[in-house]
Amino acid sequence: MTCAFDIRSMKRGVIAAAIGAAMSISGGVRAQFGEAAGIAEAMQSDYFKRDVTVIAQELKLDSTQRVIVDALFEDYTASIDQGIEKMKGRFEEMRDQFQTDDHRRVLRLVMQPFKEWAPEKTKIGEQFLENVKVVLTDEQIELWPAVERRLYRERKLKKGSLSGENLDLFIVIREMHLDEATSARIEPTMTAYSMALDEALKQREGAGNNALQNDMIDSISEQDSKKSMDVLKRHITLQVAVRDVNERYIGEIEAALPEELRASFRQAALSRAFPAVYRETPVARLFDKAKELEGLEAATLSSIAETETLYLNELAQMNRRLQQAVREHDPVEAAARAEDFNKRMSGEAVEPKANPTRELFGERDELGQRYAKQLQSLLTAEQFAQLPGSARWVSSGSEAQRAAVPEMSGAKVKPRDPASKPSSTGTAPEEHPD
Repeated sequence: MTCAFDIRSMKRGVIAAAIGAAMSISGGVRAQFGEAAGIAEAMQSDYFKRDVTVIAQELKLDSTQRVIVDALFEDYTASIDQGIEKMKGRFEEMRDQFQTDDHRRVLRLVMQPFKEWAPEKTKIGEQFLENVKVVLTDEQIELWPAVERRLYRERKLKKGSLSGENLDLFIVIREMHLDEATSARIEPTMTAYSMALDEALKQREGAGNNALQNDMIDSISEQDSKKSMDVLKRHITLQVAVRDVNERYIGEIEAALPEELRASFRQAALSRAFPAVYRETPVARLFDKAKELEGLEAATLSSIAETETLYLNELAQMNRRLQQAVREHDPVEAAARAEDFNKRMSGEAVEPKANPTRELFGERDELGQRYAKQLQSLLTAEQFAQLPGSARWVSSGSEAQRAAVPEMSGAKVKPRDPASKPSSTGTAPEEHPD
C-alpha cells in the first residue's frame, strides 16, 4: 500500500515542499497522522506569553521575579526560533538530494529533521521551566507542580479530537464561581483529577521519549501504511484513556460538590464533553418561551410545566443513550476514517460505514416533534404563534394555527435554512450533526 503523502509536491520549493509533504493529507486524516507524528507542533513554540502570565498569577511573582521570568521567556523564544530556522536550513541543505525519483528516500530525508528537532525542542522547554524554578521561593516551589501541570494541560488537552477528550473540568469549575468554602471542599478531588489527567496526557503525548511520534515518523518515511495504522490505533487508545479520566472525574467532582450544585455541574461538564448530545434542543427552548407568555391561565401554565417535565425526563434518557453511542463510535470512526484514506490512496474501493448515532439522533427528533405537538395543543393559535420558531412545529392540517403564523399564512418572511426544512408531517427535525 502507498503511504498517504504526495511526493510530487516536493519539487515545488524546498522548505514549503518538505513541510507540505508531511502535511499533505486532507481533512481530519491529516490531523490524525500529523498529530501523531508531532509535525505541526515542531513548527511552533510550546510556551507563549500567556503561560508567563499564568506563572506570575498562580505563584504571585513579585516585580523582580517577573522581570527575570520575562527575560527567561525571551531567551526561550529566541532558542526555539533558532531551532526552527536550523531545521529549515537542513531542508535547504538537502535541496539536491530531493532531485530523485526514489520517493522513500525523499520521505526519509524530509522526516529526519523533524525527528531530530523534537527532543531538542523538548529540552529547550524543560530548561526554560527549570530556569524559572531557580528564582522561586520555597513557598512558590511547593506550588510549582500544580502550575506545571496546568501549563501542560492547557497546552496539550486542546489537541483532543474524541468527544470528551479535550474537556477541562477546571474551566467548568471556574465558570461556576464557587465560594471559598466549596472550593476548599473539592480541592483534594481537583488535585487528584489534575494528576490523573497529567499522567494520561503524557502517555498520549509520549512525554520523555517521543516514542509514538518517532514510530509514526518512521512509518511515514518508509511509506508503510500498515505500520502507520498500527501507530495511529495505539494513539487512539491513548486518546480514549484521556477521555476516560475526564468522564471518571465528572462523577468524582460531582460527588464532592454540595448536593444543590451537582446537577448544574454535571450538565455543564457534559455539555462541553458531548456538545452535540447535551446542547439545548429547539423544543426545550420552545417550552422555556411558552412559560414566559403573558396572559396564560394557571391551569394552562401547570399543564405546560407537566408536559415539559415529561419531555425533559425522556430527553435525559435519550441523551444518555446517545452519549454512550457517541463515546463508543468515536474511536471506531477515527480508525475507520484513516483506513479508508489509505485504501483510497492505493486505489481500493471504500464501503460506506454505518453510523449508529444517526438513528438515535433521529429518534430524538421524533421525541421532540411529539412534545412540540403536545405543547401546541395546550395553546391557542395566537399564543403558539408568539413562540420564536413556532412555524417549524405547526401541524400541516391545522388551518387556524397555520393562519396565525406568518410563515405559514403566505406572508413574506426570511427564508429558512434548507437544513431546517419541515418534514412531510409538517414538523421540523431537531438540530444534530449529520
